[in-house]
Amino acid sequence: TVQDITERKQVESELAKHREDLEELVEERTAQLQEAQRRLMAKERLATLGQLTATVSHELRNPLSTIRGSVFVIAEKVRGKGLGVDRALDRIDRNIQRCDQIIEELLDYTRTRPLSLTRTKVDRWLAGVLKEYKAPDAIGISQALKSNATVNIDLERMRRCVLNVMDNACDACLSGNQGEEKEKQLNVISRVSNNVVELVFEDSGEGISGEELEKIFEPLHSTKSFGVGLGLSIVQQIMQRHKGDIKISSILHQGTTVTLQLPLNEDAEAGKPGKEKEQQ
Repeated sequence: TVQDITERKQVESELAKHREDLEELVEERTAQLQEAQRRLMAKERLATLGQLTATVSHELRNPLSTIRGSVFVIAEKVRGKGLGVDRALDRIDRNIQRCDQIIEELLDYTRTRPLSLTRTKVDRWLAGVLKEYKAPDAIGISQALKSNATVNIDLERMRRCVLNVMDNACDACLSGNQGEEKEKQLNVISRVSNNVVELVFEDSGEGISGEELEKIFEPLHSTKSFGVGLGLSIVQQIMQRHKGDIKISSILHQGTTVTLQLPLNEDAEAGKPGKEKEQQ
């Protein structure tokens, strides 16, 4: 009968809706499980890294200190004497510094010292950091610092964030198969958007593929031939402890934009009031 057909269609419609709801629920739960697994793997990596860091840093820094002292003594006796060893001594010194930097990255990522917050006029502070930064001669740096904002930040840690981002931007501008005609440029911008202070770094480098962009904050992931892949992980960690964030967008072969976001006019870490003095 017509009534039976109508009822059957209603039942079929309800069953179809239940199937769709179930599929959505399964997809949602699967995504949640994948995210939980990703976080667990990151925690396991960090735990392993933390266990190794103290021992490795101690065992490496002692011999590095001895090497540095010995090289200094040798350099004092032979540098500039026409023996053809000056460049070799410079290479030794650079690589000792690189090893020190790797050890410092490991320590920075695993230790959680309290932030030391200072009320800071961000444009003036960032201008000072940019003035001290030594960019390669081939790269032009422009700045448009117009946020007129005051933020509470740990000056040294935020400085490290900015320097890390700028180092990456300069590396990107100088790497890849860029033609000589392509301008190597880094634009630095400060602004306020939706009650958030944004420090924006736009480079004209080779860009980052979508696959690499998904992994860019993973500890120990790196596309460089040196370092341990903790630079951006440390930046993300520092920004989150300031109740902020880091956003990265990129177009392959065109460039990358990194945005450091900070809350406007509020203490950055709950329970850790900032210093009342203001950084001039």
